[in-house]
Amino acid sequence: MESSRSADLHNTGWGYAALVTLLALACATGAWYIHTETYRSPNDIMFRQRGNATPTGGEAAHGAAPAPAGGAAPAQH
Repeated sequence: MESSRSADLHNTGWGYAALVTLLALACATGAWYIHTETYRSPNDIMFRQRGNATPTGGEAAHGAAPAPAGGAAPAQH
């Protein structure tokens, strides 16, 4: 027959295990939700890419950067 002390050793830690499991499920659910709300397919025609021809505000107000003095330096390979 098993003593009560030995039986108690097998029952400890289940609360922590359940807490960690619930925390992992909450993190996975949160990551999935953020992914579904923010993911844009590369095939999405409404997706605005970097380097778009339309100015976003800063380029129009400041203009293009000035050219370096003395012309462009030759490319060195």
